[in-house]
Amino acid sequence: MDDYKLAVVFSIFVLVPLGIFKTSGMVKKLQRMSSSNNDSKSR
Repeated sequence: MDDYKLAVVFSIFVLVPLGIFKTSGMVKKLQRMSSSNNDSKSR
């Protein structure tokens, strides 16, 4: 049972930062795309 809890905690510590990193990367890409679209429209 302790091994199972350890595995769950470890997976959470690994997957949560990984998910945050991926989502933040996607948000930055979307922001870059939206900003580039706005720039092309203003010109």
